[in-house]
Amino acid sequence: MHGEFSRLLFLQAHRETEAHLTATGMPTQRNQSDSFRIKRAAFYKGLKSKVGLAAAKARAPLLLPLLLSHNPPLPPAGP
Repeated sequence: MHGEFSRLLFLQAHRETEAHLTATGMPTQRNQSDSFRIKRAAFYKGLKSKVGLAAAKARAPLLLPLLLSHNPPLPPAGP
């Protein structure tokens, strides 16, 4: 993933973490406690996964004709 795009995802994860902690009544603590960093890492991982899946789905129709042009062996038929 491009560096600038990763940075945007990180900033979004930071915002989502602050909003989540505020909504649950927990202080966001500007000193960035360990629990804040762990929660932010979870939000960041989730965002990266969602973006990666969307990118893969967008590329699939483009890659399928390329795969088929190489005549790959077909999997055996089911039982």
